[in-house]
Amino acid sequence: MQLDDLTEERSIASIQNRTNLAKDVIENIFAKNFKALNRTQALGAISIIEREFKLDLSPLKEECKHYYSLHPMDERSVVIPVPSVESDPVWPKFLMVVIIGVLGYGGWYFFTEYYQKQIHPITVEGNVSDSTTEENASDETNTATPVTAEEEKPRITIEEEAKKLDITTGEKVEVPSNLLLNDTAAEANTSDVNEEKNVTEEANNSTNEEAAVPPERTVISLVPNNRMWFRITDLNSKKSYEFRRDEQYDFNMTQSDWLVGVQNETFNFVDKGESKEYGGRGKYFYRLDQSGITEIDEEKYRSLYR
Repeated sequence: MQLDDLTEERSIASIQNRTNLAKDVIENIFAKNFKALNRTQALGAISIIEREFKLDLSPLKEECKHYYSLHPMDERSVVIPVPSVESDPVWPKFLMVVIIGVLGYGGWYFFTEYYQKQIHPITVEGNVSDSTTEENASDETNTATPVTAEEEKPRITIEEEAKKLDITTGEKVEVPSNLLLNDTAAEANTSDVNEEKNVTEEANNSTNEEAAVPPERTVISLVPNNRMWFRITDLNSKKSYEFRRDEQYDFNMTQSDWLVGVQNETFNFVDKGESKEYGGRGKYFYRLDQSGITEIDEEKYRSLYR
């Protein structure tokens, strides 16, 4: 079988699949266009076609050799690209580590110097627990009424003074009866005045109790939606307390008005059995008094707080 017979039986594509030669190389060999190929390419392709299809292409080889003997400049070398092996430089990796370290330090500095100040902008005067608050309230309730000096001072009558004089001088002193009578009368008058004063005070107290109007609000409750931080201030004592809790906190409205400060929290106030949601992103301040719950700005809050 010759090369012409092969081209009649098989297509270029089938020859290409079997020999793994490029299509243009096969076409140049069949057309005897040796100018487009170098010596090595042409002789190698002819040898592969001979081997795969068991052909004798000696005349074609001789013709190829004769052409390259006449045209030595066409014997171009075949350049086989060698993949370049790139070295793994150390500097880019070191630079990446430095950049990551700088970014990490910047994030830490931002969190400590800026973010925490935004979370806790209010000056902390001291953290106290619920038990401390209850103890302070019980101490105020159990404070004893002081006894005046006049009540503690014993009464000395004229007769007793006379007896004392008798003891010191050794002489018998007779107390005039009119002085004893006057002293007795004075004591009687004093007791009468005291009784009248007590009756008057009892009448006034009963009148005040009858005229006293019960407070409109006794308790307002703060109910957190989750564990939250908040700060409260007793407007009577100007004492402030801070809490972080997820349980309900009740404000005693019969003793004082209150200030409440929160930041980035949502919660509910329960007033007269009605629950309403308050708070959100940012700082929020409220005043609790007998008129209800009033939202105030930070300037007003700080003026009341001082």
